Amino acid sequence: MQSFEFLMVTISIVIGLGIAEVLGVVVRVLRREVAPGWLHSLWMLTILGFLLQALWASWAYQVRADWSFTDMTVLLAPRLCLFVAAGLLSPPPGRAGSLDEYLMDIRGRFYGALVGFNVSASLAFNLLGDGPGAQDAIRGGMTVLYLALATSERRGVQLAGVLIVFGVLAAFTFSFSFSLAEMLGVG
Repeated sequence: MQSFEFLMVTISIVIGLGIAEVLGVVVRVLRREVAPGWLHSLWMLTILGFLLQALWASWAYQVRADWSFTDMTVLLAPRLCLFVAAGLLSPPPGRAGSLDEYLMDIRGRFYGALVGFNVSASLAFNLLGDGPGAQDAIRGGMTVLYLALATSERRGVQLAGVLIVFGVLAAFTFSFSFSLAEMLGVG
């Protein structure tokens, strides 16, 4: 097994656990154990998109031959933050109320995990990739948005925030899918 393949197994486990957290909430909603909410549902969809994009983006590093423990940690850190964000979306057993109310209660920790994702993703891109670029500016703007959302109790602001984040994720995914195909010489 090559170094990168070992790293992908580890990354896949973390991403898979994050996806399991999101799907676990879906199952609890379908069992009517928790009451769904639009805001929470949009964040679950967005976190699922982040997890899938993080797995897909990992393939960009397959051409790298030499990996150190530090490199592995830097590459894994953003994915760990996404796992924490996904886990936070899952309310503890016995929690009453809607999932939107739960999200509003834990929003500081949830958005903190997303800030950690942005910081660690920028660090990974700068240390392992091409260095500073437009992605860092976008992640900086997203970090400011997360910090604002962490302090806002207004549902309209929260809804606008998740829609902005989802739009940025969609744009990143769309543009990165083509750049990865070009880089790998496919398509």
